[in-house]
Amino acid sequence: MSFIVKICGITRLEDALAAAALGADAAGFMFFQGSSRRIGISAAAAISRELPPEIRRVGVFVNADLSHIEEATRECGLHWAQMHGAETPEFCSAVRSTGLEVVKAFRIADERSLDELGRYQTDYWLLDSHVPGSLGGTGQVFNWDLARRARLLGGRILLAALMVFSLIMIAAGLLG
Repeated sequence: MSFIVKICGITRLEDALAAAALGADAAGFMFFQGSSRRIGISAAAAISRELPPEIRRVGVFVNADLSHIEEATRECGLHWAQMHGAETPEFCSAVRSTGLEVVKAFRIADERSLDELGRYQTDYWLLDSHVPGSLGGTGQVFNWDLARRARLLGGRILLAALMVFSLIMIAAGLLG
């Protein structure tokens, strides 16, 4: 099993360069106004220009309009758009048609939550623990049984989880 390491919430060049030097595959920029790790497009573009070319640039959006995503993509050289809001399957397809790979995040509370995944024809489904009142990124431990069930639906799965715990689970073969 291979995995991709994305460090999200990058706001400083030195953090982005350290992540790249330590082997991260991707740098995530939070373009959501309500995030404490929010970064403006021009600041993200300045960081993006300094990153090694092999590092994927990921824009994280919540209910953004397509023109905002296109501007961030153009200015920052984004490779992925990670959608964390109430984006529809049609909207995600429209973003994907711009040439970006699309990650749709789902807050997974129970097995019924998995029913929504199949409606989205995105490049990845990001599974995040459901925490009432939060859009994600809470650090809450994910239900690994639900991750295994989600894999059976055929999409490519990303997990939002504490990195150390995730690596332990992978090493133990619980996600393989």
